[in-house]
Amino acid sequence: MLRRTSDLPPNTRFVGAGRFDDHLRIRSGGGFKASSCQNCCSSVGFRHESGRSSQNDTGVLLHPRASSRTLGTVMKGRFPEMVRTRRRVASGRCQRRYSLRMRVKMGRIAKDDVIVIGAGQAGLCASCFLSGHGIEHAVLEAGRIGESWRSQRWDSFCLVTPNWTVTLPGMPPHSDSEGFMPRGEFIAFMERFAGSFAAPVETSTKVTAIRQCPRGAMFEVETTSGLRYCDALIICCGMYQTVRRPAVFRHLPEDVDQIDVSSYRNPGELADGAVLVVGSGQSGAQVAEEVRNSGREVWLCVGRAGRIPRRYRGKDLSRWQFDMGYLDRTPDQLESPAHRFRGDPHVSGLDGGHTLNLHQFLREGIRLLGSLERASDGTIYLADNLETNMRDADAFAKAFCRSVDGYIRDKGIAAPPPDDDNSDFGGELGDYPATPREVILREAGIRTVIWATGFGFDFSWVGFPIFDEFGYPYTQRGVTEVDGLYFLGLNWLHTRKSGIILGAAGDARHVVEHLRRNLGSL
Repeated sequence: MLRRTSDLPPNTRFVGAGRFDDHLRIRSGGGFKASSCQNCCSSVGFRHESGRSSQNDTGVLLHPRASSRTLGTVMKGRFPEMVRTRRRVASGRCQRRYSLRMRVKMGRIAKDDVIVIGAGQAGLCASCFLSGHGIEHAVLEAGRIGESWRSQRWDSFCLVTPNWTVTLPGMPPHSDSEGFMPRGEFIAFMERFAGSFAAPVETSTKVTAIRQCPRGAMFEVETTSGLRYCDALIICCGMYQTVRRPAVFRHLPEDVDQIDVSSYRNPGELADGAVLVVGSGQSGAQVAEEVRNSGREVWLCVGRAGRIPRRYRGKDLSRWQFDMGYLDRTPDQLESPAHRFRGDPHVSGLDGGHTLNLHQFLREGIRLLGSLERASDGTIYLADNLETNMRDADAFAKAFCRSVDGYIRDKGIAAPPPDDDNSDFGGELGDYPATPREVILREAGIRTVIWATGFGFDFSWVGFPIFDEFGYPYTQRGVTEVDGLYFLGLNWLHTRKSGIILGAAGDARHVVEHLRRNLGSL
């Protein structure tokens, strides 16, 4: 009894005959002639109840897609099982599954050459260079262009790097090179940049997973708008994807409002009463200053972030860092890989830019505290490390000034002296206050807690084993071990400036050039 064509004798010959896409023939002597039809007949189960065909037992065996009338006319009573097989195939349960790449070629599935994930400065730079090379691509953005600048910054936010560092391909320099763009102006700048080359941005399209298709043919990109396919992927989601809150937030009273610094907009939106800001990094220090300037009482839990003078010996700190090569340092020059994720020193771009100094905060009435350790029954408990953290911030500033002094001396630069007329120290140093070990929130009048404890990144949705113990991707300037998979816009991706606006274009140019050279082989 024959169940499948694979059960036939080894000398069985399969050749095309007649209408190739419609039928098979049984050859005299028991051999089969098989058409090269699209639905492979060898995958269909045949059953020949009457035994082996005889010398004279020739005739036409129709393909399962043949009409039931023809099938009944030619085969009725001879191959009853074939009738049932045809009906199963016609119902769709025995359809052949084409390869994904074949379905793309047939036009059944749409595919992009390249997909860029994220429409911030890194993603738009990548799109600009891809467009310049004529490479078809799409930019998928979970929100809007520059979404994190829109929804994760407060109303008065300004860039902390001068306008001369905002260098995107083809865009003219800012007329005020030493100024600091407000948030709204920078968002408009990003939109103009995207419009300058008609960036193919698809907004409100969040990517939730990426994986490689079977046999490594393409990438499958799962989004809130459906599945997408592409030959290459550039991930430009940045480092600030999720806010981090210590577990202690669960133990604060319910009548205390808690917000993350990414949700803070202005002091007027806060509940009446005193405000506790937890975290003294760049964002926490700026928010604490703004809330205090609005007339509120502010308490600040001080962390280990450093301080750096906004201006020193006649130049902005960013200019000194650029000239001295600080922004070109590579990750292997760090003492530890963990230092890639340290908070930035507190400094501000507001009102033309100025230094933030914890000693000056103290003089202005901000209550400084040690690090927050735990909370219970409406009381917060604090570490006895305020003096240590303040001294560390002072030491950071002094180390920066010494390095600039050494650079000026070694290069023979005619720079002005390090006095108050040519530098911004943010106020004089003062005493190091003792910190209370506990504060009862109700007695202190604290009604709002602003968590400025940093951001994290989460690439768990990227289905490839290419990450280190911190969850940070292994790359060579954005190029991963997986053919066609790239990253951009991460701190220390290639150099210190990789994670800031100044470094976005250079890394994107390198990645797109590598992609262009290899796209045909992906």
